[in-house]
Amino acid sequence: ENRFLSPGYISCEADRHYEAPVGVFDGAPGLTGSLVVNPGTAREENWPSKVTGQKMAADDLIRITAPSGGGYGDPIKRDPQAVLDDWLDDYITVAIARDVYRVAIDEADETVDSDETNRLRGG
Repeated sequence: ENRFLSPGYISCEADRHYEAPVGVFDGAPGLTGSLVVNPGTAREENWPSKVTGQKMAADDLIRITAPSGGGYGDPIKRDPQAVLDDWLDDYITVAIARDVYRVAIDEADETVDSDETNRLRGG
């Protein structure tokens, strides 16, 4: 997010605001990007991915969200320890570990719940 402290202009040359990046080898699609001006206010606007010389007023805020890459490989086949490591590094949430990777994390012990993970993965 960037806030304009004085009036100015902005240009942006982005992509992937309408089509998600595709995954490979059964990987999930990525997330699209966005440009949102004054998010959460009555003046909120969603802009297209490419804008040139757009006028901005003092105190306007622009939220720029870059698209993510598509996934590589079936997320359910990912090593549960690697999923735990991603959670420990704050890359994913417990809900994402469970819903996307089918890995149950014991938050108190910061370990993989192997029995629940096997159940989630159909084992």
